[in-house]
Amino acid sequence: MRSQWQRQLQLSVQATKTQLEQWVSAQQKVITDVAENESMKLYLAELLAAKSAVEQTAGEIPAASPTPATAQNDTLALATYLRNLLVAEARRHGFAAPQPETLDANIDPVAGSGIAIFDNRGLLVSSTVGFPMRLNLPGEINNNLFNGAPSPLSPFVFNNKPYAIFTAPVRSVQMDDDAPPIGFVVGMRELDASFTSILESPAEAVET
Repeated sequence: MRSQWQRQLQLSVQATKTQLEQWVSAQQKVITDVAENESMKLYLAELLAAKSAVEQTAGEIPAASPTPATAQNDTLALATYLRNLLVAEARRHGFAAPQPETLDANIDPVAGSGIAIFDNRGLLVSSTVGFPMRLNLPGEINNNLFNGAPSPLSPFVFNNKPYAIFTAPVRSVQMDDDAPPIGFVVGMRELDASFTSILESPAEAVET
């Protein structure tokens, strides 16, 4: 009887481990797929180039260059495309923090789950509503976001809820896999019922 109970427990623990690994892999795939999206790569590269042009032409308008207003309009259009892409992927895969139906301009959106794009300097390029600024994240998480630490990063507590962060480098379309990235996609996902229900399965299995 005891050996049968032990076998049940071992099988249950192994099944839980497998399910957790599958859950983590599924979240990582979402972020990796965003980072490897060909259109996203092109728009991000164009946006970074446009921002660089704005910075270089600030206070000086060469005759052959677009005016600052035109360049700023270009960056706005590119940023809007990237944000719409992030919002769609976040909503589709559980990376969107629930927000009130109407947002008061004087009230900050609910911070939590979300997806963001950073440039290779660690500066925010675009994000979903409510994605917390890096300065709001624990120091260890901030320090490990862009230094090659394995993804996902260690779970942590934010606003009294458990979260995990998944990252993936973005490389230009024609870059090799070992080339320096032009940016990073960062996904922050609450460890919600889709995760905790897996942890409850061993107890359920043993009781039966």
